[in-house]
Amino acid sequence: MSLTTNRLTIGLLLLTLCLAAPVAAAEVDGQYTLKLAVPLETDQPIDESIGSVGLKTDIESDLGNLGIWKLRITASYDNKLDELKDTWNEEHTDIVREQITMGFDEAYVDLYSVADSDLDLRLGKQFVTVGIGDGISTLNLTEPVQALSVNDLSSRAVIGVRADWYPQDTHIIAFVQPRVTPTCLGPELEASLESAVQQELLGLVPAGFQIGKLDAREVPIDYGKEGLGYTFKGEKLIGRADLGLVYQKGYVPFAVVSDFKAEPMGETASLAITIDKKYMPLQKIGITAAGTMGDASVWGEMTYNIPKKDFFASVFTDNPALSEQYRFSDETYLTGMIGVDYFLPKDIYVNIQAIRGFPHEFAKSMLSDYVIVDSYKYFLNNRLKVDGKMIYCLRDKGWVALPEVEYQVKSNIRVFGQITRPGGDAESLFGQLENAKMVTVGANVSF
Repeated sequence: MSLTTNRLTIGLLLLTLCLAAPVAAAEVDGQYTLKLAVPLETDQPIDESIGSVGLKTDIESDLGNLGIWKLRITASYDNKLDELKDTWNEEHTDIVREQITMGFDEAYVDLYSVADSDLDLRLGKQFVTVGIGDGISTLNLTEPVQALSVNDLSSRAVIGVRADWYPQDTHIIAFVQPRVTPTCLGPELEASLESAVQQELLGLVPAGFQIGKLDAREVPIDYGKEGLGYTFKGEKLIGRADLGLVYQKGYVPFAVVSDFKAEPMGETASLAITIDKKYMPLQKIGITAAGTMGDASVWGEMTYNIPKKDFFASVFTDNPALSEQYRFSDETYLTGMIGVDYFLPKDIYVNIQAIRGFPHEFAKSMLSDYVIVDSYKYFLNNRLKVDGKMIYCLRDKGWVALPEVEYQVKSNIRVFGQITRPGGDAESLFGQLENAKMVTVGANVSF
């Protein structure tokens, strides 16, 4: 988190607390996490293993009769074991200190029944979900992804102001996001995706030329021209179905390639390549529905996506030098999902979701269809959980399997082990992540 973001969030909290009624004693709880990830596709799996120590602390308190405030503080230290040995051989601990990351996952104030009305407000850094998918949604402009590895996927909190209004039997949500919170990827995952994109763009280099200089630059958002991000949702229970209507205006939460230029370098056969990356303005209009069918829960989304006109340079549109999925355009497109979960005999839980359009797919040409299956069962008096998840892409036949075992040692201690196994053709998204094959073991200790 940047210094400016820290100041904005903490300043908002302090101002509200100063103006509030007497504050009750804060409640504090949290969790320590110890983890070791051992890569399988390496000649030195132990030295290349990544050890992690994490701490998550939640602090929450009342604001008298006004509402509550909450802070979630996180700290982590992650390093490869061979580098860890070298670090601890140093004569001082400055290197270790510099490698420790800290931040606020959440930092907000809730104000209830503002002016004695049916209006609640939340101000600060918060998680904002308006879709209804289980862990993934096509209405994701307020849910930037955080993926430190293939098996560590979650959403990031965003800074803004949320209003919840409850007129009669309807729930109205409005959220204003003044600045984009970008997607956060782990270094290896980011490098793999960047390599795949740049390898594709090499097809735009004319035959007989070579790259003499490559400059990939990120163009900041002009908020004065493009405007802030905002989201509205209305939802209502009609019969046995919870129906919702959503409108989002904002930005794809990561910089996407928008232009590619190649200029000769003097009289040589070398080219100076310039790649522009921008945050693409995007609008989404969606409907959501959730309900039950017998003993099963069902849910679905349908989203109409409207990219900004003329965002991509003409070099991308219908260019035979590029594969079909990289022929970006400003065409509108539909994404959606449908899901169902159910308990089979012997208490076996099964969750199946079919999705068109993952969060990284920001243009019509990129759209793929996925199936996600998640199933688990408890043993030993609910202390042992055996879980298996698999994601399969119908377009490129790539897949990733994530079997996991979790055991509750004590009420506050949990140990776990997980295998991450991506696969598929070398050109598939998951197939390009062969280096992400790993075994992860660890423990969580709550307090």
